[in-house]
Amino acid sequence: QDKEAQDIERDMKEGDATVDKMELAKNQADCLHAVTLTYFRILKLVANDDGLIQAESVGNDGRGNSNKKAGSTNGTALELLPCALRGLAKFSHLIHSDAVVDLLEVLKDLLKSDVVSNLPP
Repeated sequence: QDKEAQDIERDMKEGDATVDKMELAKNQADCLHAVTLTYFRILKLVANDDGLIQAESVGNDGRGNSNKKAGSTNGTALELLPCALRGLAKFSHLIHSDAVVDLLEVLKDLLKSDVVSNLPP
């Protein structure tokens, strides 16, 4: 009976391992989706703004210190663009083929603007 109990226990462990692998694959897919969604948002933000950085007003706090207004999404997106492009290059082979069509459209819009030519190498 001990041998049967050991066999049953071993089978249960194998079943648990399969569930863990499936959960791992689901978590990896969710992470990939979240990362690529972030990259797409950065690309679309820069592409929709035509690469133009809107000047934020700079004020003086009365002590000679200049304060830049917070929330410069254009400038921030432009700063993040090289990282987003590198990330997409790294994970592009894992992206679903339907998303690739959207990606190519956004990249085409970026190439039409002057944004890419002003990026550091």
